[in-house]
Amino acid sequence: MEDNIETSSEKLKESGGPTLLSPEDYTRRLSELRKKTNNPLFKNKLIHDLSESNDMKKFLDSKDIQFETLSEFTHGGFIDKYTQDELYKRVGSICGSDVGQRYRANALDAAIFSMNPTFDILFLRSKNGDSVLGFVIAELGECAREPNVYAVNLICSQSGLGKLLLGACLYCIKYNDDVSEKRCILELANAYKNTPGFFMYTKLGFNLDDSLMGEEGVCFFDILHLPMSVTLNGDKFTQQYFVDMMVRSDFKQADVVDPSGIYDLGLPKKESEDGGKSSAIQKEMVKLANILRKIKVFGTSSIQFPQDEWEIIKEMPFAQKRIFVNKPRSQPNFNKKINAKPELVEPLLDEIVRDFDKHKRDYMRSKGVDIPLTPTAQLEVIPEEELILLPTVQLE
Repeated sequence: MEDNIETSSEKLKESGGPTLLSPEDYTRRLSELRKKTNNPLFKNKLIHDLSESNDMKKFLDSKDIQFETLSEFTHGGFIDKYTQDELYKRVGSICGSDVGQRYRANALDAAIFSMNPTFDILFLRSKNGDSVLGFVIAELGECAREPNVYAVNLICSQSGLGKLLLGACLYCIKYNDDVSEKRCILELANAYKNTPGFFMYTKLGFNLDDSLMGEEGVCFFDILHLPMSVTLNGDKFTQQYFVDMMVRSDFKQADVVDPSGIYDLGLPKKESEDGGKSSAIQKEMVKLANILRKIKVFGTSSIQFPQDEWEIIKEMPFAQKRIFVNKPRSQPNFNKKINAKPELVEPLLDEIVRDFDKHKRDYMRSKGVDIPLTPTAQLEVIPEEELILLPTVQLE
């Protein structure tokens, strides 16, 4: 499996790929790259110091892997074996099918052959052989209104190695004297539904940051994704702290800002442990979290919900009784009714929250946490028709 975390959906489109250099120009560009002895973000000394720290060295040695900066990569033999296009395909294949071939080729071209100083790339390589196991591309000023802040442009790796690349990126932002703003930003593709990415980012200190949302060309703009940021000021961000985040399986971030509460619930059990029960509940729970976020943050005037989230909304009892009255259950009809009667939004949100809380309790029980029934939870077992007839239930 791969860990691949993308930025906005705009970047995942199959737009035109990079212009390939002629064989002569490619050879010339390699020569120019080899004259570079350092890199804008991933300084050789910083990566060396991180790699040689006691716990990190033990971890890397146990996996038989190593970090490799761009200047080291271009001086190695791997790059000589392939044409430019072959290199993009071989390295980019780590990203799997979720990231378009042309997009990842464009990202690799910007980070390697364009010699653009706002991009930098760090690789994970096997110590024996020429396998590239992962890479992270960082871009300075991807968010136009944050010109001095690095963003994670693309990160792809074999399963479980993404945290090493992202942690190394944060470490270099913190300790690189050329970096003026000790922050890092990114977009989590598909928001909470990308649970591996969400847990990895949160574990490494990233929190939801809606201040990054803006118009296209200004900063992040796609409501399908989750803007996140981490500020690396403060005394806690020592070298050992970064290493612990990267290699300790029991490390858990304390300063978490997660309105959904999903991070505190933890990852689901392995399928071999519960037959996929907790994972199935979590999948439904994160869809509800995405719906809640979209409505609360962006309103309902022009939201286009993904089909899996829309299937949930249109089957909700409140939506069927109060929104789709003698109307087909379509997104245009939903938007039209909600815009005409905005007072329907709050009771709709209330029902979504109740459904989310029910899934949350079911999820905790599936993981072996004893959750006593609350008065609210007891209502879950009463058929809706009976609820409507009960005089003690106040309907809004």
